[in-house]
Amino acid sequence: MKFSPGTPFYSRIAGYAYEFYMLTRLLPASEFGNFYKAVKSDEELLPFNIKKLGGEPVWLRADSEIDRSVLKYVFYHQYHLPWKPLAARPVILDIGTNIGLTVRHFKHLYPEAKVLGFEMDAHNFLVAQKNTAHLPDCKVYNQAVWKENGFIQYDAEADADAFSIHSGSQQEMRQVEAVTVGEILESHSLTQVDFMKMDIEGAEEEIFRAGDLSWLSKVRYINLEVHTETFQKEGMEILEKHGFYCRAAKSHWGTILAENRNWPPER
Repeated sequence: MKFSPGTPFYSRIAGYAYEFYMLTRLLPASEFGNFYKAVKSDEELLPFNIKKLGGEPVWLRADSEIDRSVLKYVFYHQYHLPWKPLAARPVILDIGTNIGLTVRHFKHLYPEAKVLGFEMDAHNFLVAQKNTAHLPDCKVYNQAVWKENGFIQYDAEADADAFSIHSGSQQEMRQVEAVTVGEILESHSLTQVDFMKMDIEGAEEEIFRAGDLSWLSKVRYINLEVHTETFQKEGMEILEKHGFYCRAAKSHWGTILAENRNWPPER
């Protein structure tokens, strides 16, 4: 945990206490030492046994503070979860998979689910593969979800949990295949999706403003993280226009919870 130079002493103490409390809910005490610091290890990845996965391990990059933040975000705050019960064998799309922890959590809660994850960054994707390769009926893809099919570029120097798409040709750019949600449904022969989580660092604005949204009729529940207050209102208006009931999550200002009023879709 980092603080700015002017942070009062009591605020620092409170912050450390909260951090310690979170870890007691997530990890065995024997693993706290490796978590509190960026460990320099001969191994690229380190395992952490997650209480909310029944003690099963997930893998984080040994020197990555961002991966540790993602672990807390996923398993403590749990903003990504559906707010209503899903079917026994749901189809779940995880758009913006990062290092695969949300996929792991979905499969733990819904072991019979079919889960497809999509992660734009190649380095995050490799960790996501490590975290999910053993899961049945589950696969992650190194693809960006975008408003059109093709290839896009993104900033290679952005934080590993906040890559964003660019159309320019700046230095330090990476290229990745881009697919639309409609293409995902068609290529995987999905006639309906029970739950979709989308957290793609601003790209959702382009998708919902300019993309083909006919796929929305095939999705029952959407957990959409937005990244500007302006688009929070606009995103809800777009979803409501397409037959969804929407509300902002109480636990996180940037999360829109949307339920399809016209479910199930017409065959």
